[in-house]
Amino acid sequence: MKIRLRLHCLQDPLWNLIFHISNVVLTIIFFYLLFRNMWVAALIGLLAGIHPVTVESVAWIVERKTLIVTFFSLLSLIFYITYTRKSPGKLKFFWSSWGMLLLALLSKPTAVSLPLLMLLLDWWPIKRINWKSFWEKIPFFILVFIFGFIAFFSQDSTVNIPE
Repeated sequence: MKIRLRLHCLQDPLWNLIFHISNVVLTIIFFYLLFRNMWVAALIGLLAGIHPVTVESVAWIVERKTLIVTFFSLLSLIFYITYTRKSPGKLKFFWSSWGMLLLALLSKPTAVSLPLLMLLLDWWPIKRINWKSFWEKIPFFILVFIFGFIAFFSQDSTVNIPE
Protein backbone atom coordinates (compact mmCIF):
# COMPACT_ATOMS: atom_id res chain seq x y z
CA MET A 1 0.00 0.00 0.00
CA LYS A 2 1.40 3.36 -1.03
CA ILE A 3 1.09 6.40 1.19
CA ARG A 4 0.65 9.61 -0.78
CA LEU A 5 1.30 13.00 0.66
CA ARG A 6 -1.53 15.33 -0.18
CA LEU A 7 -0.11 18.84 -0.17
CA HIS A 8 -3.33 20.51 -1.22
CA CYS A 9 -4.66 19.98 2.30
CA LEU A 10 -2.03 22.47 3.49
CA GLN A 11 -3.75 25.12 1.37
CA ASP A 12 -6.91 24.75 3.40
CA PRO A 13 -7.81 28.02 5.20
CA LEU A 14 -8.63 25.94 8.26
CA TRP A 15 -4.88 25.75 8.95
CA ASN A 16 -4.78 29.53 9.36
CA LEU A 17 -7.50 29.28 11.97
CA ILE A 18 -5.62 26.49 13.76
CA PHE A 19 -2.45 28.60 13.83
CA HIS A 20 -4.42 31.62 15.04
CA ILE A 21 -6.00 29.69 17.91
CA SER A 22 -2.59 28.22 18.78
CA ASN A 23 -1.13 31.73 18.84
CA VAL A 24 -3.89 32.88 21.19
CA VAL A 25 -3.14 29.98 23.55
CA LEU A 26 0.61 30.71 23.36
CA THR A 27 -0.08 34.40 24.08
CA ILE A 28 -1.99 33.42 27.21
CA ILE A 29 0.86 31.13 28.31
CA PHE A 30 3.45 33.83 27.59
CA PHE A 31 1.70 36.52 29.62
CA TYR A 32 0.92 34.09 32.42
CA LEU A 33 4.61 33.21 32.70
CA LEU A 34 5.47 36.91 32.77
CA PHE A 35 2.94 38.21 35.27
CA ARG A 36 1.68 35.07 37.07
CA ASN A 37 -1.89 36.33 36.76
CA MET A 38 -4.31 34.18 34.77
CA TRP A 39 -6.95 36.92 34.45
CA VAL A 40 -4.51 39.37 32.88
CA ALA A 41 -3.14 36.67 30.59
CA ALA A 42 -6.63 35.57 29.53
CA LEU A 43 -7.71 39.14 28.83
CA ILE A 44 -4.62 39.83 26.70
CA GLY A 45 -5.13 36.52 24.88
CA LEU A 46 -8.78 37.37 24.23
CA LEU A 47 -7.83 40.78 22.85
CA ALA A 48 -5.16 39.20 20.63
CA GLY A 49 -7.68 36.67 19.39
CA ILE A 50 -10.49 39.05 18.44
CA HIS A 51 -8.51 42.13 17.43
CA PRO A 52 -9.42 43.24 13.88
CA VAL A 53 -5.79 43.61 12.80
CA THR A 54 -5.45 39.81 12.73
CA VAL A 55 -8.30 39.31 10.26
CA GLU A 56 -6.09 39.44 7.15
CA SER A 57 -3.58 36.98 8.55
CA VAL A 58 -6.32 34.48 9.33
CA ALA A 59 -8.41 35.00 6.19
CA TRP A 60 -5.70 34.95 3.52
CA ILE A 61 -3.64 31.86 2.80
CA VAL A 62 -0.67 33.96 1.64
CA GLU A 63 -0.51 35.57 5.10
CA ARG A 64 0.11 32.24 6.81
CA LYS A 65 3.77 33.20 7.12
CA THR A 66 2.74 35.87 9.63
CA LEU A 67 0.88 33.32 11.73
CA ILE A 68 3.80 30.90 11.56
CA VAL A 69 6.41 33.50 12.56
CA THR A 70 4.17 34.53 15.46
CA PHE A 71 3.81 30.90 16.51
CA PHE A 72 7.56 30.22 16.59
CA SER A 73 8.38 33.63 18.10
CA LEU A 74 5.98 33.06 20.98
CA LEU A 75 7.43 29.59 21.53
CA SER A 76 10.93 31.10 21.56
CA LEU A 77 9.90 33.68 24.15
CA ILE A 78 8.13 31.06 26.28
CA PHE A 79 11.24 28.85 26.26
CA TYR A 80 13.38 31.90 27.08
CA ILE A 81 11.24 32.88 30.07
CA THR A 82 11.33 29.27 31.27
CA TYR A 83 15.13 29.38 30.90
CA THR A 84 15.38 32.53 33.04
CA ARG A 85 13.49 30.87 35.90
CA LYS A 86 15.52 28.69 38.22
CA SER A 87 14.47 25.35 36.78
CA PRO A 88 16.54 22.15 36.58
CA GLY A 89 17.96 21.39 33.16
CA LYS A 90 17.44 24.96 32.07
CA LEU A 91 20.09 24.83 29.33
CA LYS A 92 17.71 22.79 27.15
CA PHE A 93 15.22 25.67 27.34
CA PHE A 94 17.92 28.09 26.18
CA TRP A 95 18.71 26.04 23.09
CA SER A 96 15.02 25.34 22.47
CA SER A 97 14.48 29.10 22.44
CA TRP A 98 17.34 29.46 19.96
CA GLY A 99 15.86 26.71 17.77
CA MET A 100 12.43 28.35 17.77
CA LEU A 101 14.08 31.64 16.77
CA LEU A 102 15.72 29.79 13.88
CA LEU A 103 12.34 28.43 12.76
CA ALA A 104 10.77 31.88 13.13
CA LEU A 105 13.52 33.42 10.98
CA LEU A 106 13.02 30.71 8.36
CA SER A 107 9.33 31.63 8.30
CA LYS A 108 9.74 35.38 7.91
CA PRO A 109 12.69 37.73 8.55
CA THR A 110 10.62 40.01 10.81
CA ALA A 111 11.71 37.87 13.77
CA VAL A 112 15.09 39.64 13.81
CA SER A 113 13.92 41.83 16.69
CA LEU A 114 13.44 38.88 19.06
CA PRO A 115 16.86 39.09 20.80
CA LEU A 116 16.22 42.78 21.54
CA LEU A 117 12.84 41.85 22.95
CA MET A 118 14.56 39.26 25.15
CA LEU A 119 16.89 41.97 26.47
CA LEU A 120 13.88 44.17 27.15
CA LEU A 121 12.23 41.31 29.04
CA ASP A 122 15.44 40.90 31.04
CA TRP A 123 15.19 44.54 32.06
CA TRP A 124 11.47 44.44 32.83
CA PRO A 125 9.58 42.43 34.15
CA ILE A 126 12.15 39.67 34.77
CA LYS A 127 14.68 42.15 36.26
CA ARG A 128 17.82 40.18 35.57
CA ILE A 129 19.69 42.60 33.36
CA ASN A 130 23.47 42.23 33.80
CA TRP A 131 26.51 41.42 31.69
CA LYS A 132 25.65 37.71 31.73
CA SER A 133 22.27 38.44 30.15
CA PHE A 134 24.03 40.35 27.36
CA TRP A 135 26.60 37.61 26.75
CA GLU A 136 24.03 34.83 26.65
CA LYS A 137 22.27 36.58 23.74
CA ILE A 138 25.33 36.27 21.48
CA PRO A 139 24.10 33.03 19.80
CA PHE A 140 20.76 34.76 19.13
CA PHE A 141 22.41 37.85 17.66
CA ILE A 142 24.71 35.73 15.48
CA LEU A 143 21.67 33.94 14.06
CA VAL A 144 19.84 37.23 13.52
CA PHE A 145 22.90 38.77 11.85
CA ILE A 146 23.20 35.84 9.42
CA PHE A 147 19.53 36.01 8.46
CA GLY A 148 19.60 39.82 8.27
CA PHE A 149 22.60 39.59 5.95
CA ILE A 150 20.83 37.06 3.74
CA ALA A 151 17.60 39.09 3.65
CA PHE A 152 19.43 42.33 2.87
CA PHE A 153 21.44 40.96 -0.03
CA SER A 154 18.60 38.88 -1.46
CA GLN A 155 16.33 41.95 -1.55
CA ASP A 156 19.12 44.09 -2.97
CA SER A 157 19.55 41.73 -5.91
CA THR A 158 15.83 41.70 -6.68
CA VAL A 159 15.36 45.47 -6.52
CA ASN A 160 17.96 46.27 -9.17
CA ILE A 161 16.52 44.15 -11.96
CA PRO A 162 17.00 45.99 -15.29
CA GLU A 163 13.90 46.50 -17.39
